[in-house]
Amino acid sequence: MTSAPDPQNAAPKTPVHPVRRLLIVGLGVLVAPLDSSVNVAFPYITDHYSVAASDMRLIVVSFILTTISLLLIAGRAGDVWGYRRVFQSGLLISAAALALDAAAPPFPVLLAARVIQGIGAALIVGSGPALAIGLFAENRRGQVIGVYGMMFAAGLVAGPYLGGLLIDGFGWEAVFWYRVPVALAALALSPLLPAPGAREETVQFDFTGAGMLGAGIAGLFIAVNMIWTGGGVWLVFAAISVLGFAFFIRRQSHHPQPIIDLSYFRRPWFSSLAAASVLVNLASFVIMLLTPFYLRRISGLGAGDAGLILASYPLGIAIAFLATGKILGAGQLSARALAARLLILAPLVQGAGLWLIGGWGAVASLGAMLAAMGLTGLTLGMFQAAYFYTVTDEFPRSDRGVAGSLVEMTRSMGFVTAASLLFELFRIISKTAAAGGAAPDAAFQAGYQTTFHLAAAISVVVFALVLLASKAQGTGANTKPTG
Repeated sequence: MTSAPDPQNAAPKTPVHPVRRLLIVGLGVLVAPLDSSVNVAFPYITDHYSVAASDMRLIVVSFILTTISLLLIAGRAGDVWGYRRVFQSGLLISAAALALDAAAPPFPVLLAARVIQGIGAALIVGSGPALAIGLFAENRRGQVIGVYGMMFAAGLVAGPYLGGLLIDGFGWEAVFWYRVPVALAALALSPLLPAPGAREETVQFDFTGAGMLGAGIAGLFIAVNMIWTGGGVWLVFAAISVLGFAFFIRRQSHHPQPIIDLSYFRRPWFSSLAAASVLVNLASFVIMLLTPFYLRRISGLGAGDAGLILASYPLGIAIAFLATGKILGAGQLSARALAARLLILAPLVQGAGLWLIGGWGAVASLGAMLAAMGLTGLTLGMFQAAYFYTVTDEFPRSDRGVAGSLVEMTRSMGFVTAASLLFELFRIISKTAAAGGAAPDAAFQAGYQTTFHLAAAISVVVFALVLLASKAQGTGANTKPTG
């Protein structure tokens, strides 16, 4: 594939070591995954505003849906106007939104601030991967992806722990305001990042297409989240989603400079990988949904051991990202071929890990829990790193913003879908078991085991999907797909 000259790597006036620049990008990107600290504050926010616990879902949905809806748009904005500029805008918006969150405004204003925070996060995460990759030579892309993914996962690991410490010392508002100086520090250092160079051609941003895409994605996930609440309101959002996607696809097919070239999705290998990314992340997210409840209700472990078990999962993701990136950048074997093999293998092993977790009983040992959680985290990180590498290899360098955003969007789509579908499945099975006379703990374990085993089955289906798509495309694990 012929790549256009990369406009994002203009040489800086003052030489700065690329590793230092990568740390600046990592510092700024941390603002997004550290939002996991907010989950710890839910009971305190509920008490402060005297709202129902179910309303805490709005705190999550307002942020995540906004972020997902804008990721591809933010990535394209970086391709057009420069990754540093978009990154800086995201940091500034995030700092302002987090400060407003921490001011404990009226609850509707808090939700509005979370939407603004989602806009900032989309701009940061949508530009961060391309900005990081562009700091180094192309033959080091695998290593950079590994380090970037490790830094992102580190935020997920640290968020709940930091949230708990800060709430104990300063109150629930601290889960928001502690990230303001992080964002501002990254913003202050961001002039050291490379500025965009001059493009050889005039590039336009498709604002109309962006609106259609945002409406399609937002409508889809609002409908998915509302379908279980009863009534037909979800149908309205489903219709908005269908129309948004239909008009977006039609416009992108004829636009000279689309937000994303849809011809990529006509390749069986590529479209199957995108679907696989959604499904793999959907299946794995059951851990974050249900394992905390199991550890508190069934295992009998203390808070310290339970925290260690929960931390082993994202820690496995971080380690796998770093190790996979290093292997892909080592040059011992075709990185593209190795990434393809990892994409096939990882879902199968992840399925084994999820099956083991689903089989935990009241007497599961600490070692067995750590092994199963660590294994699942390692395989998810392996898949995500290999997928990241493959997608950024497909797109020309001038479209790396869209490529990185597509990776983040499919990952987030899996998480959001799991939060609605898998949790609802767990609730139905547990409720049915209880209605049949099962004791509360037995009913919980029935739902827990079935949901995890379904997630394991989804992972195995993904293995088959990627394997068959590879063979059907005629690429195996050794050649690059052709359009």
